[in-house]
Amino acid sequence: MAKPERMPMGRIARPFGVKGEVRMRPYNPRSENLLHLRVLYLRGEQGEEEVEVVQVRPHQGEFLLTLKGFHSRSQVERLRGLEVLARGQDLQPLSEGEYYWHELIGLEVWCQGRRIGRVARMEVTSEELDGADLLVVETEAGEALIPMARTVIQRVDIPGGRIEVHPFEGLWSLGN
Repeated sequence: MAKPERMPMGRIARPFGVKGEVRMRPYNPRSENLLHLRVLYLRGEQGEEEVEVVQVRPHQGEFLLTLKGFHSRSQVERLRGLEVLARGQDLQPLSEGEYYWHELIGLEVWCQGRRIGRVARMEVTSEELDGADLLVVETEAGEALIPMARTVIQRVDIPGGRIEVHPFEGLWSLGN
């Protein structure tokens, strides 16, 4: 699957300090892609705006962004709530067995020839608890959470549009 032209990275939160820094809440707090990006896109109801990144630094589970042309708290206040996007081609290549969330969303989840459901979205678990990201799977019985752990995921076939999982306790109560 090709990377989309623009990939959602997070949302702008409140200003930080008085010199134009702004907090960004990442969709994936473990991602380090933001540290390498020099161009971002801010999307809101009025459309999309390209901004040049001067500096990015992690701060308490968020990122602090300094953007070219923004020098005061009042200037960045107008950015609050905007979605932050990056060009897909600017993202770092992943190691084998790693996936961008957009590659997983929409895939069908199967186990032993039986369809479980479709990945609706992803969620992050606590790094302190050594948690794996979670597939939120839409099933006939409702939403099910399946960890993206090596012990659970048997195979990810992005071109084939499916994820195979190993059987685990409670799996068949998820509905199909």
